[in-house]
Amino acid sequence: MPPIFERLRLPGLVGLLIAGVALGENGLNFLNSESETMKLLSEIGKVYLMFVAGLEIDLEQFRKTRNRSIGFGSLTFIVPMIAGITIGRLFDYSWNAFVLIGSLLASHTLLAYPLSVVWEW
Repeated sequence: MPPIFERLRLPGLVGLLIAGVALGENGLNFLNSESETMKLLSEIGKVYLMFVAGLEIDLEQFRKTRNRSIGFGSLTFIVPMIAGITIGRLFDYSWNAFVLIGSLLASHTLLAYPLSVVWEW
């Protein structure tokens, strides 16, 4: 999947994610998510995803677009964090709960980073 998505000028990780969704229990259900093997592979996959996202950061490109990259990272953290806090406050949760909701929504910044480099906006 990664080579196909790289030909489409998208990060290879996007292909892996789409393949996982398509083959998983919410897609074609080819993979049994309850088996111990799938649980282990999913944990390894999470670590691999973060590792590869870190490897894909081109430091020279980051230096050239430092302000835009920092702005993009800040926005992709702050906007979901504020949304999560707002949702938590609307449902009258405690401070801990709505900060947790905001943190869960804001933790996907690394998944969007490769797209910002590809699109170079």
